[in-house]
Amino acid sequence: MNGTIQRLRAEIRFDREALARRVEELRNLKLSSRDPAGSAQAAVALHHAYGSVEALMERIAREIDGFLAQTAEQARDDG
Repeated sequence: MNGTIQRLRAEIRFDREALARRVEELRNLKLSSRDPAGSAQAAVALHHAYGSVEALMERIAREIDGFLAQTAEQARDDG
């Protein structure tokens, strides 16, 4: 496996672990409509969970974009 893929896999693993921590945090919350602090904590945890997923997708998109650009450049050079 090349270094780029190994690095991407490690970064994705990190993002997935961050997401799992946030999901676990949400599972442990005892939410009540009468508890604004608990609702705020849930909102922050959801925001961080979304951020983890967003970071994961951005990493993948950057790699795909870079690969496609490199492939197009090679095709031009070969053609």
